[in-house]
Amino acid sequence: MGCRRNEKTYSLVVRMKVKMITNLRKQLSSGLAYWAFVGLMSSWWLIFYASLNRYVIDYVILSIYLTLIFIALGLIVGLAVATLLFLISLFKSNVLGRFKYLGLIISGLAFSFLMSLVLLSNLQIVNIVSGLALLIHLVSLTLGFLLAYLCRRLIAFIKLPAKTKSVLISVIFLTLLLAVPAIFGPSTKRDIIDIGKVETNPTGLKVAMIGVDAACWNVIDPLIKEGKLQTYKMLVDEGASGVLMSRRSKFLPMRSKDGMGILSPSIWESIATGLSECEHGIFDFHSYRFPGMNHGVPLLRQSTFGELDLTISVDRRRRRIWEILDNKGLNCLIVGWLTSWPTTPLQNGVLVSNRFHYGTKNSIWPLSLDTLPAYEPLPLSLFGKRFTCLSSIDTTKSPEYLATHDPFVARHLEILSTILDFYSRDRYYSQLGYGLYKELNSEFFSLYVEGIDIVEHMAWKYYEPQYFHAGNPVAIEKLGCIIPEYYQFTDEIIEDLFHGIDSNTILMVLSDHGQGPKTRILPYVGVLDKYVRNRPEESEISGYHQIEGMIAFYGPHIKKGYRIHNASVMDIAPTLLYIYGFPIARDMLGRPLLEVFEDEFVQEHPVSFIDTYGCSDITSIVSSESKIDDQIKKQLKTLGYIE
Repeated sequence: MGCRRNEKTYSLVVRMKVKMITNLRKQLSSGLAYWAFVGLMSSWWLIFYASLNRYVIDYVILSIYLTLIFIALGLIVGLAVATLLFLISLFKSNVLGRFKYLGLIISGLAFSFLMSLVLLSNLQIVNIVSGLALLIHLVSLTLGFLLAYLCRRLIAFIKLPAKTKSVLISVIFLTLLLAVPAIFGPSTKRDIIDIGKVETNPTGLKVAMIGVDAACWNVIDPLIKEGKLQTYKMLVDEGASGVLMSRRSKFLPMRSKDGMGILSPSIWESIATGLSECEHGIFDFHSYRFPGMNHGVPLLRQSTFGELDLTISVDRRRRRIWEILDNKGLNCLIVGWLTSWPTTPLQNGVLVSNRFHYGTKNSIWPLSLDTLPAYEPLPLSLFGKRFTCLSSIDTTKSPEYLATHDPFVARHLEILSTILDFYSRDRYYSQLGYGLYKELNSEFFSLYVEGIDIVEHMAWKYYEPQYFHAGNPVAIEKLGCIIPEYYQFTDEIIEDLFHGIDSNTILMVLSDHGQGPKTRILPYVGVLDKYVRNRPEESEISGYHQIEGMIAFYGPHIKKGYRIHNASVMDIAPTLLYIYGFPIARDMLGRPLLEVFEDEFVQEHPVSFIDTYGCSDITSIVSSESKIDDQIKKQLKTLGYIE
């Protein structure tokens, strides 16, 4: 009697195992095919539409990695569905046959819901139109269900034995995976245009341009009214000024980060080229390079595998404005431009990269300029004269001593040390740039000032504490003036340059984006709250990128007191070309800002066009210096760009 019971129990266990395995195979076979297809399509999108890589081997490796990643997601979904159906089948025996393709359907719904979240994180309009987020979710779920249904019908349409069908699908899939990117991927061939043959109509004008990262009118205007920014006021009263609209990157599908895709490296590159990130090739501060790849992919916010590569100048694909001018014989001076390391050769100019203060190789062109003063961090005593928050600190003591014995310094050491570091750099590059500018009498001069972006990221909660909770009154009193005082510092930088330009030089001041308080709901209405990375009151990063930047012109043929409207970062390169009498490239996305110039000048200098200025002729791959890279990565982590 006991043996029969054991046999029945054993038979029941065997049937349950068979049922479980059969169910698992059915759910995985349909779900994995869908996810593999999704992975393949995602890699093709990155290769063909976003043009992220340059080498065939990168195309293939990227396709393989993304397909494996999505297959892993399919395994998780398939296992979950199979387990759920098996548990249900214990109570209802016929459920497995009815829901053979449930794994496929759930896969489609899960992927479409994920993509709708990504879409919402990149659509500012969801903040304005009530209920639009819900509509987007519903539409994406419907499309996901339809796609899954079509996949099911396609699988059922193939009338072959199961094993033969699997082999056939595998062969077709592998062919698409390996052959299509290799054969039809974007060409690595570069169209190099001989700019020396381009016809120009020289105007005799020169430009001195200061790029002030994150400068914005919502800070400048109140300070002008308080009488603290006299040079900015002069630009507004005696020149043309207005809002400069920034640009959001739309090609980082797996990233959900602060700033809504307003990423400085990409924007400054668009300012220099007039092109989108897909054309010029600069997407972010960094990218992740999977094993076996030559170039990284700015796809993931954080990767558990692969190596993080910092973006450098050779990652770009198109000519910058000063390279176009230089090829025509103009004397250019570029100081501190973002992602300008390693320096690239100029025929007639000087390029000081943004890593020159580190003392790295290839940080200045021409290389013979080794007599420039080396960078040295400023002594703490000089900071006390600049920033009120340090005036009460005993600057005769070392920073290490203060960090241990001064409670205020100890509590706010990170913000103070970071801000002082960038202040030292900005002061160094501005003085270095002015010295070279006077010596070389450059026809185009560009200086990049980064510090405002840093202080706004770290100190906005002290500048506008009303937007944040549980502020420290002592910290607000001492640190609330850092942002205004740093703007006063940039006002002095602009004033120094203003006194050094001649009557034929147009002074330009512009930013890549604006800044504002990082509030909990600002760009996330309609998106799950968990996708907000940090609560404002808990984060060291309180300043948030906003799309409204600033621009101002002053000089010959510029209208006085004119207010600029509808200007974009894409308009800067075409406007600079127009000032020098160069034709505007038709592949540029912006327009020359003709409205800022006097009518007579515009009539005498009509706009001309050229198809394109082609690609840069950079072909070398330069390895970074690991110690310097580590320092930069640490700073980016402090500012929230790397987790």
